[in-house]
Amino acid sequence: MPTDWATTVNNLGSAFSKRIRGDWSKSLEQAIDAFKQALSVRTRDLMPIEWAATTNNLASTYCDRIKGDRVENIEQAIDALKEVLSVTTQTAMPENWSTFMNNLALAYSKRIKGDRAENVEQAIDAYKQALSVRTKEAMPVEWADTQHNLGSAYSERIRGDKTENIEKAIDVYQQEL
Repeated sequence: MPTDWATTVNNLGSAFSKRIRGDWSKSLEQAIDAFKQALSVRTRDLMPIEWAATTNNLASTYCDRIKGDRVENIEQAIDALKEVLSVTTQTAMPENWSTFMNNLALAYSKRIKGDRAENVEQAIDAYKQALSVRTKEAMPVEWADTQHNLGSAYSERIRGDKTENIEKAIDVYQQEL
């Protein structure tokens, strides 16, 4: 029964994180609370796959969080996603792994702490890794989303030649179309 409860609480957290009505900041806090509750049962040792999914959900919500320190929220998301990726392999769980990698890239693209140029490079690298699984043939919707995110990262890229970065962004966006 506790595992069913944890699944329901995780699903409740997902619903709160997508809620449209009411105070979005409050809904995100409710989502965070629900995910933390679910993680009291969905532990890394006992339920690693479920733990990874819930921790990913928590990390994504931290990226969107309005309350608290923005820098700390993004850092919590990055730390959580790195933990998830330490137990999730591309070989064993390719679709989940690519989702977690894409979410890590999103967190790096929002990162405030550290060197902005390095954060963008880490986002680009993670998007490219996610695209090794999220192919146009196998996962067309996810592929297009990640292509779009990669194009945005190239547009924001600081390192390298600005013209070349914009051309890469254009190429990625055209492929997405």
